[in-house]
Amino acid sequence: MASPAPVGPVFVLAPHRSYTSVVVMVLGQHPMLFGLPETNLFVTPTIGQWLRVYRGGRHPGGHGLLRALSEVLYGAQGPEPVTWARHWLFGHRDWPGEAVFALLAARISPLGVVEKSPQVCYRPGRLQRLAGAWPGARYLHVTRHPYSQGSSMLSSLADIGIPPRLVDRWLGEGGDPQRSWLAAQNNILAFEQSVPTDHWLRIRGEDLVADLPAAAAALCDWLGLPGSAEVVERMLHPERSPFAAPGPPGARLGLDAGFLAHPQLSAGAGEVALPSMDDPPPWAADRAVDPQVRQVAIELGYS
Repeated sequence: MASPAPVGPVFVLAPHRSYTSVVVMVLGQHPMLFGLPETNLFVTPTIGQWLRVYRGGRHPGGHGLLRALSEVLYGAQGPEPVTWARHWLFGHRDWPGEAVFALLAARISPLGVVEKSPQVCYRPGRLQRLAGAWPGARYLHVTRHPYSQGSSMLSSLADIGIPPRLVDRWLGEGGDPQRSWLAAQNNILAFEQSVPTDHWLRIRGEDLVADLPAAAAALCDWLGLPGSAEVVERMLHPERSPFAAPGPPGARLGLDAGFLAHPQLSAGAGEVALPSMDDPPPWAADRAVDPQVRQVAIELGYS
């Protein structure tokens, strides 16, 4: 039996387009951690339901789990291992997602697992399922200004050709991303109230990308892991991850497409200019910021 990991799973909590691909891959380059792509294993109670939601893994939201299983169970990512991974999932339809995650963690041990699945943050029950499966987990809440996140979200959906009717279904009538940002942040904030204070940390994504070496060192300190200059330098090369590039046919994504195209990082972008919530949202000049969004944003450190 593999020895226990040095730190329990680390789950990065944030809505989409909140620097999560960067965070997971940076942490995953620590010599005692392993970063996974999005598995979405806590979105549905069973693998059978997961297969229906993600169309047997062919939906982009299913690519990450196929890549993770291919790499961890079969030691490679390619058309054949992806097919094996899909068959494996169909053969384990009755398994809960927690059991599949536990299998991945056991195979990766003694390294600790780092994972992010933004879909988990949009339903409180999904967060509770995650907590129930891993009582000793750590949670890293990564925030992004609601205007920046919303603009990035809309741009991303347009880039992959999502029709407006589906954008409205996901983001609410009129396709206003403020609503999904608010729902995710409220769910995460409520969830944090049930987690021991030393098991969660909140960090502004803008601060992280402004000075990556300092942020990497601070995350090592929070996790109680070595954070020497050599370790931090290693963490600044997420492109070395087996998941930091487009995957094989049938499983191309699993992380942000922009990150997969350009995973190399600079040491830091410097201070990131933040939009003013006194101005209307960039995507709707005739609207004002939702008062609840403003209130939560201020709570998260965006004045």
